[in-house]
Amino acid sequence: MSKRTLTAAVALGLALISTTRLPVRAQADPGWIGQRVVPRNRTFTLVVDGEEVEKGGKGFTSYRVEQVDGPSLLLRPEGQGASGWAAALGMIRVDQAVDFFTQQIRARPGDAFCRAAAPFSLV
Repeated sequence: MSKRTLTAAVALGLALISTTRLPVRAQADPGWIGQRVVPRNRTFTLVVDGEEVEKGGKGFTSYRVEQVDGPSLLLRPEGQGASGWAAALGMIRVDQAVDFFTQQIRARPGDAFCRAAAPFSLV
């Protein structure tokens, strides 16, 4: 390979790299802080220091968002239960929950979690 060809190949590679959009880690909206939220589904998990402290499917609890760290929310229960971190994508704001769960029930009428969550999110 000639020096000229090598230079052209390197220039082309650098041009492609500089125009390529690299994936960005999902960021939770800082507007989450202070919001009341509920889990979107029964696979919800709270984590502290890499350890599960609460797992979904054992009842239904609403939470307050205390902190945001990238795609994760630090949640405090509004009642009994543990505090911990959860994925923002796994939570929904209470003010959006009724519409969300109504759509989920229409899509999956047999989903017991959604049926239980819909009226609870009115509180």
